[in-house]
Amino acid sequence: MNSEQKSERRRTRLRMVFWGIAFAVVGATLFCFMCPILGFFLHVPNLNSFFDPSIAALDPGVKPFDQARWDRGHATDRIAMGRCIAGDRSLIGMTREELVAKLGSDAYENEYEGKQQLTWKLGQLDDGGLFIRNMHLLVKIDKSGTVVDADIYSTD
Repeated sequence: MNSEQKSERRRTRLRMVFWGIAFAVVGATLFCFMCPILGFFLHVPNLNSFFDPSIAALDPGVKPFDQARWDRGHATDRIAMGRCIAGDRSLIGMTREELVAKLGSDAYENEYEGKQQLTWKLGQLDDGGLFIRNMHLLVKIDKSGTVVDADIYSTD
């Protein structure tokens, strides 16, 4: 093999390495951007929650209330703590001001059957089904400004 053939083989190998690296970079980039979309269509909830903290993977369970985690706002924590405070009825008897001081002012309010209601969006729950459910904490306040009920609900 003469020197011209050797240098042509070297150039061919370098082109193959270059294109291999280019395809790997493009493939890795596309994979990172497509994972949330693929996770939705392939029903892989951990992919969705890995890339988006507003989505909780599967069932986050129940966790005791922790102010620092609540303020951080991750869906997994908020849904689990919302279930706990709705289940143990710890909000009942609080005033509206105490409630807003504890859970934050990001609630939206409305009135239903003569009771004021404050609703906090906890995040989205991806349970592996076809849809991702929006989870909310609903707190009912009577006319005197005291919490009378708290419940978790989802909107599909």
